[in-house]
Amino acid sequence: MTSHVFISYSHADSTAAQRIHNALVRARIPVFIDLVGLNPGDSLTSALGAAIESANAVIPIISKSSITSDWVKKELLTCKEFGITIIPFKVDDTSWPAQLRLVLGDVLYIDGGDFFYAEGLVPKSLTHFLPLTTHAREGHYFPVGPSGRSAPQVQCFFGTLGTAWDELRFGRTAIVLPTNQDVFLGGKATTSILEHLGILATSLTPARSPISSREVSLLTRQNGEPTDPVLIASTVFNSRGEPQAEDQWRSAGAILSCAEQQRCTLVLVPPLGTGTFDWPVRQAVVNWLYGAVGWYRSNTTATARSVWPVLCVPGPGDQKIMSYYLESLTQERLEALRDHKLTLRVRYQEELSNEFRVSHDVLLGSIARSAFSNLKDAQLRFRHGARLIRRSSRTLFDYNADTPLARTIFADGDIIEAYSSK
Repeated sequence: MTSHVFISYSHADSTAAQRIHNALVRARIPVFIDLVGLNPGDSLTSALGAAIESANAVIPIISKSSITSDWVKKELLTCKEFGITIIPFKVDDTSWPAQLRLVLGDVLYIDGGDFFYAEGLVPKSLTHFLPLTTHAREGHYFPVGPSGRSAPQVQCFFGTLGTAWDELRFGRTAIVLPTNQDVFLGGKATTSILEHLGILATSLTPARSPISSREVSLLTRQNGEPTDPVLIASTVFNSRGEPQAEDQWRSAGAILSCAEQQRCTLVLVPPLGTGTFDWPVRQAVVNWLYGAVGWYRSNTTATARSVWPVLCVPGPGDQKIMSYYLESLTQERLEALRDHKLTLRVRYQEELSNEFRVSHDVLLGSIARSAFSNLKDAQLRFRHGARLIRRSSRTLFDYNADTPLARTIFADGDIIEAYSSK
């Protein structure tokens, strides 16, 4: 039997146990629960003993029912004997009897008073079970903070918001709806996810309007249920109506702050700015990731319990492009993102520069001059009259050399095409 998390509970708490089991399954953490782990004819004692022996952690559900259950007591004593990590999940205010205190000692427990929030903390308390990678890969978590498994995690999910909601959510989950400054809910991505959830746009009331990229609007629903997603309207529009990387970064911070305030476990994020602005999806996703890394870096209290973003990439073509980027997103590159530096290259005529890292407040002309400092007249070539271009499949984004990097759509890993002023 492979290593896993063992759920110990009284059958009076089956509903809570099933929800915790589902949260672990959605987080792709191996879990054993007798509801699904036992078959007719199995020896109860032998099967549970083998399951406990191969467990790396046990989650006992502590309640007025379980503290009187002989089975739960036996399971916990066995776990104690084998030195298995115990993470109690307390579902009511029942005082722990002396025998239970002797077994558990002063171990910290998860308080299930706010069950949706607590349910989401269970996988976050078991990050050593998560499918983490040193290289970012689709479907795997990778840390956005410097402390590895104790840091908040992020993942790029190749699929739509609706698919992510169906397959990945655990605990209280937020969904980001792309809107304009007036919180218009009729865009393609927003309409699609609302239809998937069976929610009418007319039933939603924005907490504020208009908004900017520095703000979000929490959407409340008439007759909403506690299990409904937290809906967050966000925009990358600015007062000039221009697509800029800094608006992506700002929107990431505003979204994560709101999701934290709402005690969310996850926040599902679509590519923002790809509709009206025709922003390439990779740029939208990568710039949002950059903003998320910056937000966590400035949030000194961020831990693995903080909200985790899931960046959704819907189209097969964009998924392939994102896959190439994620393969290059090594720990060194992530450290550069945490230091607010982007890795770029510059192409001039037929020559392509080496990769180098720059801050987001540097002018494009300065970047081009640094990349081709070997040219005798580089200081002249990439000054005021020079044009620097980012191409997508349908759109040409043309910038003057005096434009700061933050006011373009260039993202980490991009190539800047430079054209001489002569």
